[in-house]
Amino acid sequence: QSLTGLVIDAMMIGLMFQHVSKAYTRASTVIFSNSAVLQVIDGCVHLIFRVAEMQKQPLLQAVMQVYCVQHHDDESYPGGVRVEVAAMQLKEPDTDMYNGVLFLGLPTMVVHRIDYQSPLSPARPMPLGMNAPPP
Repeated sequence: QSLTGLVIDAMMIGLMFQHVSKAYTRASTVIFSNSAVLQVIDGCVHLIFRVAEMQKQPLLQAVMQVYCVQHHDDESYPGGVRVEVAAMQLKEPDTDMYNGVLFLGLPTMVVHRIDYQSPLSPARPMPLGMNAPPP
């Protein structure tokens, strides 16, 4: 009888914990803008998009990290595709000042500066007489 009571208690606690911690439904409440904007600010191109939280109770200590995933045709790799994943340095939210933490209660603009260190930058022009670096 006590063993049955323990099993029922464990099941009830598990069901309550599962109901409270629905990560999938919580993750689907964070929305991104449908389109991103390339804007010239102070002579440099910036990638800008917005992100917001749709629930009444906003996420606390939300951290914003943006990655660029690029697929390149390369027959030396399995499947003939080489995948590169590179972190993108954000200008807003300022990762140095706020460690990427932002308040999603209001829509927030995410800004990435596209320069030669950005994975989104075009190929850097090589000076005449220089060989191109290996891929």
